[in-house]
Amino acid sequence: MWRVRIGQRLRELRSNKMLVRGFAAAGGAAAGTGILSLPAKHPVTFGASFTSMKTTVADIFVQKVIEGRSEMDFKRTAVFASFGFAYMGVAQYFLYVKLMAERWFPNAGEYAAKTIAEKTRDVVGTRNLFAQVAIDQFWHIPFVFFPCYYTTKELIMGDPSRDISVTMSSAIKKWRKNLWEDTKASWMIWWPCNLVNFGFMPMHYRIPFMAVCSFAFCVVISLMRGGGEKKLNKEASELAKAISSSKLDTDAFVALIRKTHEKGLLKSEQGISYPAFVKVMTQIGLTDEKVVKDLFQC
Repeated sequence: MWRVRIGQRLRELRSNKMLVRGFAAAGGAAAGTGILSLPAKHPVTFGASFTSMKTTVADIFVQKVIEGRSEMDFKRTAVFASFGFAYMGVAQYFLYVKLMAERWFPNAGEYAAKTIAEKTRDVVGTRNLFAQVAIDQFWHIPFVFFPCYYTTKELIMGDPSRDISVTMSSAIKKWRKNLWEDTKASWMIWWPCNLVNFGFMPMHYRIPFMAVCSFAFCVVISLMRGGGEKKLNKEASELAKAISSSKLDTDAFVALIRKTHEKGLLKSEQGISYPAFVKVMTQIGLTDEKVVKDLFQC
């Protein structure tokens, strides 16, 4: 009798296991054909589209809600949309997945799938986790990400009539000037986010997860660096227009500055300030500090 009962129980267990497997297979098939399969099937396209949408929404949020603009700066939004797609979506997928996860740290996916208890015992995997975050925050973000961002911004928002070398030079100067402040802002957000991303996310979810976390980062960057340079005052703008439209040698250049000053174009309550004069000279491509100072004193 007891043998019959054991046999029945075993058959029930087998039936339950088959039922569970059936549901799992059905669920897997449904997921394989549904929207949840997109990140795994098309990781680059999905990630790039997602990040482009995210950066666009972040900049619109800053312009309309935080800055309270009545009119949108669509060139500025185009910077974030294009940069979000091409760099944050496509380029970063190859960096974070193809290079870091598959070549430099080939066990990253296996480590991400482990439980927290297993991670605490995996010394090499944990060390590699911090190495990935360090590579991202000490090399990639300061010396690759930000130069690419400023270059994209200058190409879209800058003067289209400028020579490409002038555009690139302007981008590099802004990157150097803002490097420390930008990097500090990155560290505040990305150290904790990257520890979660590199430590727990499957490979095809790395870019979408970063896109979600980087909404706050994009808001910060949009606030800090999204807008163009502040407009020059009227006098400085007049001088820049006069100088940039002329082909002058050094003497004629000095004479023009004196002439515009005599006409009152540089006059204000206390005369034009040196920082405003430097902005004018930078705008027309004259960046030698000694020459600018000599011209200002003339």
